[in-house]
Amino acid sequence: IEVTSGMQYAVPVMIGVFIAKLVGDALGTESIYIEHIRLAGLPLLDAKEDYLVGEKASDCLSSRDIQVLSMAKHTLQDIVDLLASCPYKGFPVVTTTEEMLVVGYIRRYILQRLVARAGEDPRVTPETTVSFVAHLRPSGRTPSGGDAEQHTDGAATAGGATTPPAARPAWLDLSQHLDRAPHMVFDTAPFDRLVEMMRGVGLRYILVTREGRLVGIIKKKDLLEHIDYHRTLKKVAGTEGDDDQ
Repeated sequence: IEVTSGMQYAVPVMIGVFIAKLVGDALGTESIYIEHIRLAGLPLLDAKEDYLVGEKASDCLSSRDIQVLSMAKHTLQDIVDLLASCPYKGFPVVTTTEEMLVVGYIRRYILQRLVARAGEDPRVTPETTVSFVAHLRPSGRTPSGGDAEQHTDGAATAGGATTPPAARPAWLDLSQHLDRAPHMVFDTAPFDRLVEMMRGVGLRYILVTREGRLVGIIKKKDLLEHIDYHRTLKKVAGTEGDDDQ
């Protein structure tokens, strides 16, 4: 308008911008980029948004029925069946299913790789016990496992075939592939702290404990679903308030 000196168009342009702003606010307050990300179902935690105050970690647990692995209870066939039946991307490892004390976390792709490698070892059978803690080993028996070093007694914890094929290993050592320090919070942790951990560190999951015992897992998807649920409740409450007026 300034270049062409068409001042007669100033008022129509201002009216058009004002109407566009009203329509945009009516359809939503987020930018078009944020809306497209949400429509695509991508896990986005917006840094500019204020999240739920007063909520706790236990409030957004989608399910308390979690799939865990015990330290030295499962056989190789149990692990194969678990990978075939569960789509989860990882599994917490606990002392026992009764105690539920967290030992670590192992990712699905690591388990798949180790199981495939163990299947190539003639010493390993489907009934071979899988151990996620090195000191839990049957005395006098030989181990076999992922990428470990050769021991002086001739047993291997890695796939190096130093033990004679006739000697069947009593256990499969996967302790070297265990994440021994997964991110954990108490079930009373504030919700905004979870958001900051997910957003700042880039976490995909957080283990939730109560008195040291595992009670659930929170994924980024669980946070977003919890936020969307409360956002929907707020919109419904606002709509009902307008109707009452």
